[in-house]
Amino acid sequence: MSDVQFKYDKTALKNIEGFFAKQRTVKIGVLSSQWKENPDGEHERKIGPVELAMVHEFGSAKRHIPQRSFLRLTMFNRMADFLRELDANHEKIKQRMAAGNYAQILSNIGATWVRYVVETFERQGPDWQALADRTLAARRAVIDVEELKKNPKAPPRPSNKILWVTGAMMRSITFEVGKAR
Repeated sequence: MSDVQFKYDKTALKNIEGFFAKQRTVKIGVLSSQWKENPDGEHERKIGPVELAMVHEFGSAKRHIPQRSFLRLTMFNRMADFLRELDANHEKIKQRMAAGNYAQILSNIGATWVRYVVETFERQGPDWQALADRTLAARRAVIDVEELKKNPKAPPRPSNKILWVTGAMMRSITFEVGKAR
């Protein structure tokens, strides 16, 4: 009968235990009530990015704004993609976990979900209601000041994209790695 010996890296095992022992979180969304940049347009300066995101995520019957979820529906629609990415990268994740690189693992998760949300904006949702004629007309009436500074003879080009006047709300989507309370 031969002896069977098991060898393992105690530090790696402690790092893996440490990853699961501490409840860490990754928050994804509009996490600041302050604009990262000063958006153009009077209506956007009156409210912050969190309030604007909430209006569009859930809709507003009072303001006749349809629900255009970019966070909840992205999570629902992209969960299978995320699980496939985890599966495809499981070896790297295990190696980083064993090395104690928790922040890198969680930052990659956050960056992945931010990318998914940005793709939702670029695709104009899943099933977002089209812009109303009234909204399109109002956008055509607005002159793009920055474009006119660059080229005074250029005609104004309003955006026909849903949830996109300046792009400031989409650029407000971010992530934060932290510990659960």
